Amino acid sequence: RWFAANGWGEVRKSGGSFGGSGWASTGKWVADESKETFFVKTSSRACDKMFAGEAAGLRAMREAAEASADEERLKIPRVYGCGDFDGPGSGSFLIMEFLEMGGRGDARRFGRAVARMHDATPTQAEPAAGKFGFAVDNTIGATPQPNGWHDDWPAFFRDYRLKHQVALAGDAAIDRLAEKLLPRVPDFFDDGQPLKPSIIHGDLWSGNIGTANGQPSIFDPACYFAHHEAESVPPGNNRDVETRAAQVGHVLVRLSRARLLGGLPRGHSRGSRLQEAPAPLRTLPPAQPLQPLRRRLPWRRDRPHGGMPATGRRRIGRTAAQPGAPQRETNEWG
Repeated sequence: RWFAANGWGEVRKSGGSFGGSGWASTGKWVADESKETFFVKTSSRACDKMFAGEAAGLRAMREAAEASADEERLKIPRVYGCGDFDGPGSGSFLIMEFLEMGGRGDARRFGRAVARMHDATPTQAEPAAGKFGFAVDNTIGATPQPNGWHDDWPAFFRDYRLKHQVALAGDAAIDRLAEKLLPRVPDFFDDGQPLKPSIIHGDLWSGNIGTANGQPSIFDPACYFAHHEAESVPPGNNRDVETRAAQVGHVLVRLSRARLLGGLPRGHSRGSRLQEAPAPLRTLPPAQPLQPLRRRLPWRRDRPHGGMPATGRRRIGRTAAQPGAPQRETNEWG
């Protein structure tokens, strides 16, 4: 009905699924008359909880990317529309341009294209005035991501990203580390270094990267206007292995063991103030990596728009094999 109401005439589904997840399904649709092709995502969730934020993010990235020179431009799929099927509770859809996807392409070219998108001057009033955040809440995968607008980047990152993920983790050890770390987040940034809001993808990992007709492309975003250095990928690029809670725990443990709770190690990061840690903290043991998972989730490289199966919730903690035995780390999927 949406296609007919918007002048596309009869449009039919072509072929099978192009990947999906526990929260969305995908497919290719073709218009009978014009032969225009569309990439359609559907979900059982309402549009305002699922696709409205994704559509707004794709439009913001596309606008920023199109300000770049052709040879350095990201290819972002055009959004045609999104909505609920038959009102609240009936599920929702997102209709986009269909892209013929290829491999990840040249990494240097991809990096330059992402940097040019970050460097684009925002046209929305709030980021143009120096505010960080986004006009609507969205999701990162299936996880709700709160936004809104904030004048101060460290405060936004602390309150809308770290605190939110720590609360979702529901882990007492992470909570204790967060109580020490989160009040110090503003101290990690140099007041004399101006921070410019940049549109970022927000969930940039290997499954959301590809090429479209040889041009670097990104999709499935969790966009917001941020300090550009927030556009990072977890160590090992392993979102299919590590859950959100584990990533938050990993970051907090690494920060605490890297002597950030009492001061920062010597170094340099643009926009950050790094200092020498006080002597008592220099004796802390080095950070230990997370233990590998006992099994990996299935992963398909043939999903052109980065679909992946639903992930379970990871259970992290300590247990004892038998009374009196030394405790050992557990790292399982529940």
